[in-house]
Amino acid sequence: MLVNIKYIAMEKTLNIILRSSKRSPERCARNLLELGSGINNTKGNIGKDTLYPLFLDLCKQNNKDEIKKLFYQSFIE
Repeated sequence: MLVNIKYIAMEKTLNIILRSSKRSPERCARNLLELGSGINNTKGNIGKDTLYPLFLDLCKQNNKDEIKKLFYQSFIE
């Protein structure tokens, strides 16, 4: 049950961050990195320089499904 609550909270937070992806893609990319590094500290610093441009491009395209896919691959799996 605790895992389900964490997943729901993370999904809600992602949706809130992604609402601003078109208006402010730089902020969206930074917030995604901060959320990911807060969730998984071990992977947080490894790919920040690599992940930021990827998240930024996806935020500029407003491609929410691809952003979520990259987020889960980078920080959850």
